[in-house]
Amino acid sequence: NGTLPAAGVFAAVPSYKSAEGTGLANLSEGKVYHSITYGKGVMGSYASQLSPKERWQVVCYVQEFQKEGRQQSPINQR
Repeated sequence: NGTLPAAGVFAAVPSYKSAEGTGLANLSEGKVYHSITYGKGVMGSYASQLSPKERWQVVCYVQEFQKEGRQQSPINQR
């Protein structure tokens, strides 16, 4: 809900929810850590801004969203 999405710079906020069981909702902690360290797609590396400990803290934070997405998935509601 910040200025960049409001200006149309980004189409949408990434979703951690996945009805198919693929995508961000099921990324392993290692892949999340690697993406934070080296970047992925248009996201650059955060290795120079975050210590390894801080990167793992971000991984834990992302995992909370992953859990939330899996709990709300239509597959899990059957």
